[in-house]
Amino acid sequence: MESNDSRAGTSNFLERSLMQQSTEWGRRLQTTGTSLERIGEQLESIGASSAAELARSGAAYADRVATYLQNANMDALLHDAETFTRSQPLPVSAAAFALGMSLARVLKSGSVQRYMAYGKTPSYRREGAARST
Repeated sequence: MESNDSRAGTSNFLERSLMQQSTEWGRRLQTTGTSLERIGEQLESIGASSAAELARSGAAYADRVATYLQNANMDALLHDAETFTRSQPLPVSAAAFALGMSLARVLKSGSVQRYMAYGKTPSYRREGAARST
């Protein structure tokens, strides 16, 4: 019984935390949308109407997504994410691959820096190191 209570408490904590993050992302995106709208107005004033239209459409999209993030509950967010992933598996897979590669690069660069901090040179950076093919 105790483990069910702790699981429920953890689940509620995670849900509240994710909803707070979603609301915060929505606020930040709304600020971005407002900035894009101002940029569109400035571009229009200097005669760059096509760029202004692009900025305004980006602002409108940012506002729609911001409103969604601020108002949607956790079940709706999860359902929409699952639906998008099932309907568009290739872009989701590509994004996951790109994120994984980026994370690997960050971890690799950090490990090289830690290794060199101890006064050692990685084998691939040594003079005359044998190259494996």
